[in-house]
Amino acid sequence: MSVLNPAWLSDVVMERVVVHWTAGAYDISSNDRAHYHFLIDCDGRAHLGDNPVSGNAREGAAGDVTSHVKNFNTGSIGISVAAMGDAIESPFDSGPWPITKLQFFALCVACAELCAFYRIPISDTTLLMHGEVEDNCGVVQEGKWDIGRLPFAPDDYKDCADVGAKMRQIVQDIIDGGALPIARPVPRPRRTVTIIIESPPDVDVVVQQVEG
Repeated sequence: MSVLNPAWLSDVVMERVVVHWTAGAYDISSNDRAHYHFLIDCDGRAHLGDNPVSGNAREGAAGDVTSHVKNFNTGSIGISVAAMGDAIESPFDSGPWPITKLQFFALCVACAELCAFYRIPISDTTLLMHGEVEDNCGVVQEGKWDIGRLPFAPDDYKDCADVGAKMRQIVQDIIDGGALPIARPVPRPRRTVTIIIESPPDVDVVVQQVEG
């Protein structure tokens, strides 16, 4: 199962994936596209945001920055499920557009594809919920709680750390399975070979270094 289009991925170095919900309806709005690199609808289909991932790169940035995490956008890929409009944190109410099970699974696959392509290790500071950013990375996010509950399993996961841990486990399992359709080839290690060219008497030896 492939979720993201490989043509959507920018060939830059990225540091982390931050996972969100749009706090809107299932339809992908123009505002949603402006704030996330990728969006997953309720049927598990991926949609491309307005700006390329490269806009958020620390080095070699190209394109506009996508602002999805307060004071933490550099190096961060933003992916979101289109859901959870009118949701209430406590007492929990998922509202009329709850995250679907298919949507969450597609989100996990998409995150696995991103982590594999950008070679991002799986940890709670490199693949995390928006609501984990403040605790895990020390960047204040003003009360964000996405993704802090899964409406299809409301009693199993109580906060962003719970949902984040579950996602990281699923993503790691997907990557370990080795069947991802999107993965950047591992570059061949470069080595330097010294070649000494024989020369006639009384002539300096010529030394060439060849990289390959």
